[in-house]
Amino acid sequence: MGKPICIEHPVLYDFAKNKLITVQEMLTRNGRLNFSRWLPPSLFEDWMRIVEMTFSFNFEARDDFVSNGVGAVKRFSPRNVYIIICLVLVRIIISITSGSQNYLTK
Repeated sequence: MGKPICIEHPVLYDFAKNKLITVQEMLTRNGRLNFSRWLPPSLFEDWMRIVEMTFSFNFEARDDFVSNGVGAVKRFSPRNVYIIICLVLVRIIISITSGSQNYLTK
């Protein structure tokens, strides 16, 4: 399951009453969600597989980190953001001094 439920299981998604539920809310409710109608056996089995896959995932409490692919460590830092901003500004300055103003119209 690598795609959103709305793509992999569009009928289940259409029947779901709360389409904006988070994974945390689903876990808190033990996978018991409200649908706009009773699910036929095949859809109910699909839903139970989704719930089973969700609960089999290893959710461990650890700090998040943001990766931006800049630098050897490939982690977000103020320095990396500064470098990216400077590179963009240099590109704009080069465009201005070379007479190209396409960046303003896009």
